[in-house]
Amino acid sequence: MSRVQRSPPSSNIAQRKSPALPPTEQKSPAPPPTDRKSHAPPPTTAVQKSPRPEKKSPPAPPSNLYSTVSDPELCTLSTRQERNKDIFVNANRRVKRCYGDIPYCDDTESEDMQLLSEINKLFSEFESKQNRKFDSLKSTMDAISQQNSVIQASLEFISGRYDELVDRLAVTERENTTLNKKITSLESKIDYLERCSRSAMLEINNLPASASESSESLLGTLCKIGTVIQEEIIPSNVNKVYRLKAKKDSQTFGTVVAEFKSSTIKDNILKATRMFNKQSGKNKLSTASIDLPGPPKPIYIAESLTTYGKHLYYLGRRLIKEGKCDSCWSSHGKIYIKKSAGSTPTCINSESDLLKLVPTAL
Repeated sequence: MSRVQRSPPSSNIAQRKSPALPPTEQKSPAPPPTDRKSHAPPPTTAVQKSPRPEKKSPPAPPSNLYSTVSDPELCTLSTRQERNKDIFVNANRRVKRCYGDIPYCDDTESEDMQLLSEINKLFSEFESKQNRKFDSLKSTMDAISQQNSVIQASLEFISGRYDELVDRLAVTERENTTLNKKITSLESKIDYLERCSRSAMLEINNLPASASESSESLLGTLCKIGTVIQEEIIPSNVNKVYRLKAKKDSQTFGTVVAEFKSSTIKDNILKATRMFNKQSGKNKLSTASIDLPGPPKPIYIAESLTTYGKHLYYLGRRLIKEGKCDSCWSSHGKIYIKKSAGSTPTCINSESDLLKLVPTAL
């Protein structure tokens, strides 16, 4: 924002050009003020002019004359007023330093050249360092790019192998499922064949062994058991009878196996044994019933089961002890379980059938 300053009337009159006077009354110009700077223009000498007719002096300028100063020159207004006290300037004037005020010498030029050379040298060193760093960075980036290419190729190879392995694994799983089904089918067939081969066989457990035991002595003991249970056993109906080896460190005797000519004979003997034990009460079939020496020991007669059938029968008996089932028995080589007293018996052919009946069986 510009500011308007009111100039004193005396300076306005002094700054206006004096009118021409006759030669006798011409005044010499005033000497320059002592405080004027060296760059101010020197005063001009008065030139003698030819006499002119006397004229009247122009009227004095009005006292309300103002000088307008712009914003950039406000800060130097006081300095200019002190420097140009005797000069009235009606228009703005830019203060410009003269060329002669700047000292010039060869030393300054040499220093400038030296400084420029040092700057160029520093720039060259900086440029060389940057070039070396750029070269090192470029070589590193090239190595990384090459390494990435190798890694990408390896990943593609591994991805291909992974897809191949996934496909092979899927095929293997399908084959495994098929083979498991075949194994289960073969096991069931083997168990069926073994069950058929054992359909006419009985197992006698806890029968004491003698030092001079033979097949004839075992056959005689078997006939005594038939007499006790009131089911006659004819020796000609027995194909063979033998004792299995007892387990090591076992205090029980080996199982006696008797094979008959038909499964009907076997079933009749089992039925008669159960009836005898039921009717005798506490005096069940034992060694004392057939007059064997030594303390009386119970004798157990059951049909011969396959290895897998024995395992299922063992699981069923364990469920009875745990209170999860009511009863478990075998008939014609198969295992039956009754979950409760009034429920229907369930035939157990595999462990999956047992889990269906009792989820916590295994």
